[in-house]
Amino acid sequence: MIRSLQILALHQGGVFGRAQAVSAGYTAGQIRNRIRRGQRREVLPRVYAATSTPLDPLAQFWAAHLSAGPVSVISHTTAARLWELPVPPDGLVHLSVPPGRRPRTGAPVRVHRVVVGDSDRAGIDGLPVTSRAATVLDCLPLLDRSDGAKLLDRAVQQGWLRPVHVERRLAESPAGTATSRCDGSWPPSDPVPTAQRNACCTDSCASTASTAGDRSTPSGCHPAGSQPLTFPASLVAIEVDGWAWHIDPERFQLDRSRQNEMVTAGWTVLRFTWTDLTERPDLVLRTVRRALATPRLMDATRC
Repeated sequence: MIRSLQILALHQGGVFGRAQAVSAGYTAGQIRNRIRRGQRREVLPRVYAATSTPLDPLAQFWAAHLSAGPVSVISHTTAARLWELPVPPDGLVHLSVPPGRRPRTGAPVRVHRVVVGDSDRAGIDGLPVTSRAATVLDCLPLLDRSDGAKLLDRAVQQGWLRPVHVERRLAESPAGTATSRCDGSWPPSDPVPTAQRNACCTDSCASTASTAGDRSTPSGCHPAGSQPLTFPASLVAIEVDGWAWHIDPERFQLDRSRQNEMVTAGWTVLRFTWTDLTERPDLVLRTVRRALATPRLMDATRC
């Protein structure tokens, strides 16, 4: 193999495109002859590899991109794998191309004909992929409620996805397609960022605390993680949980250790979910009111 093409293939998982081979000096006839003699194999239309070269997933991703052409971009769950997002694999190579193109790629490539703006494009080791935020939005409609909730909660917690990304997607999507791509079809069962959950809880519980006789200002008490709502005068702390946040082993351990420290210091720790706040708000407020009305003997300075 010509040295320049060999180096190029090495950076592409062992595969190369017909256009790349011709640019390196091969003719179409030479490519066919090497395939006929068993020295090369066609991985996908117009994409080749040495017969002895094992192809890993990265090679398959490159092959799909090279077969579809330079306007294509790796997307959806395939891009999620490259970004190391918490998305289960589906055995397909997902590729996005402009709506007017119909590349012949074959299995296991799934082609999505959508507009991918410049702001939604990125590169990982030279391979064109959708940006992390765009990948999250693309994956959500493909996932069930559980996996969608996990991805969205983690994306918001880590700052991968922000309101501006959603607004831009809705603005750039052609009329009638925004919902299918990122809006109404979102499946998560717990789709609200932790900060928003806590803010919602703060307003309601602060009012309840006032009527229960606790005039202290809600504040944070623990050293790390998302801050709970605390009422030092009553030694009551309120956590509003996003379940995906606690899947990480370190966060799970930190959360349990923090709660143990607060309980042994005399605090009452109440835990609610977004579902509690939105579907059972009266129960939440009654629980908080009872906790605030219970006398406490220990000092909040121990927390």
